[in-house]
Amino acid sequence: MLYIRLLLLTQEAYFISKARIVEVLGINGWYYVSCSWCGIKLHNSAADLPCNHCLDSNACGVVSYRVELLVDDENNYATFLVLNNEMLNLTKQAAATALNDEVSRGVCNKVPPLLAALENRVFLFHVLLTANNTSTNSPPFTVLGISDTTNPADTLTDEVEGGECKLPSE
Repeated sequence: MLYIRLLLLTQEAYFISKARIVEVLGINGWYYVSCSWCGIKLHNSAADLPCNHCLDSNACGVVSYRVELLVDDENNYATFLVLNNEMLNLTKQAAATALNDEVSRGVCNKVPPLLAALENRVFLFHVLLTANNTSTNSPPFTVLGISDTTNPADTLTDEVEGGECKLPSE
């Protein structure tokens, strides 16, 4: 119950959704350049990419996933934002490798086949909704984890009873 109270105090909601990926949305791109030290998005400057967050002068830019997915849970459609670690776990390929493949093929600014292959597949999404998500231009649902519903080894240990997520520690 402590987890539920903490969520109420911080105005966050956590839920699990079984949904089919309808489309990998490429309109806002599928990657970004992040700080190698803290992972925050770097903003381009003339010759270098300084990190305004951690101020580490030795940090360098790293290509990271930032993928928006249009999903369908058979009741409604929603857009989920999936960041680097979750996409890396799902695709088993680094964003830099996927980008290099796209550059080599000469088809930049398109969703790579690696990501497009996720369309029409069903996953269990662990999703967080925060007040910050609803106040920006990014999708309101941030994915914290993804489990493949076709692989029994990826099944979740969380239990859902009466619409309330029970965590294993409860």
